[in-house]
Amino acid sequence: MDNKTKGNGEMSNKDIATIQHVSVIRIKQLWSQYTHTGVIPTLGKAGRPPRKCTRAGYGHHNTC
Repeated sequence: MDNKTKGNGEMSNKDIATIQHVSVIRIKQLWSQYTHTGVIPTLGKAGRPPRKCTRAGYGHHNTC
């Protein structure tokens, strides 16, 4: 998919979001970033990084 597809109105934000497995809001954020900078943004790995389990925190409040 190229950036001309969205710019020409060939695909909706919802269609692009479904293909990319992201939210419509995220597509709007990326499009805004693209129009301001002119550089095509890349999607990184989604979600929060995994927590590191330490011995000290293991028994305390079941953190791991």
